[in-house]
Order: sequence, then C-alpha cells, then structure tokens
Amino acid sequence: MNAKPIDGQPKPNKTDWARFHALTDAEIEAAAQADPDASLTDEAFWADARVVVPLSLDRHTFKWYQGQDKPVEALMHAALKHYMESHTAEE
Repeated sequence: MNAKPIDGQPKPNKTDWARFHALTDAEIEAAAQADPDASLTDEAFWADARVVVPLSLDRHTFKWYQGQDKPVEALMHAALKHYMESHTAEE
C-alpha cells in the first residue's frame, strides 16, 4: 500500500523487490546483526508469546461469548486451554 500525500497522488514505491527477494537467510541475519536499532531474539524472548489466528464462529456462539462479563478473547482462551489440558491428561 502506498501512502498518499496531501495532493492525493500515490507516493512512488522505491523498494527494489528483486534484490529483496534474492536475499539469503544469512544475508538477512547479518543485516539484522549490523543494525543498531534491531535486537536479536532468542527462545526465551518468545516463550510467553501469543499466536494470533483467524477464527470463524457461528453468530449464536459469538453472541453468547459477547454477552458474558469478560472479554471474548479471554473466555475463548480459557475454554480452549481447559479443553487442551483435559485431553492432554488422557494421553
């Protein structure tokens, strides 16, 4: 998506996409390590990370969750975690 300046004309895209797509993993990592504004992450950094996933629910189910006294995401997380833990214990 190109940003539009005040005159309404799209700002030209100056990205060299061919060069970008040709970068190897080693080149990307070297560039990140050389960038003073970037910091590398390790497994510990991501240990408590959340994953965002698209979810499709029927209207009735979603309305029920919305009518509860807690945020929809928190309730769904708790329900899915409970389901996972109850089925993990059986294995």
